[in-house]
Amino acid sequence: MKLLLDENLSLLHAPTLRELGHDAVSVVECGLSGADDPMVRTLAIKEGRILVTHDADFANVLRYPPSNTPGVIRLRIHPAT
Repeated sequence: MKLLLDENLSLLHAPTLRELGHDAVSVVECGLSGADDPMVRTLAIKEGRILVTHDADFANVLRYPPSNTPGVIRLRIHPAT
């Protein structure tokens, strides 16, 4: 499973996941810090990565239809610490 971690996750998550044997990169590592949502989504699709995010916008299937994408994992952690 290939993962793309949104910038609203800790920069420590991607290296930790890689140490555990997962194919994970962060948006920041890809040089897209501060990029808008469509750009992040395009990268995920291009690289065949599931986007992992806290951003509720990506869960809006009308705005971001899941067809032709590897998928989105939206984390809802309260508080997000």
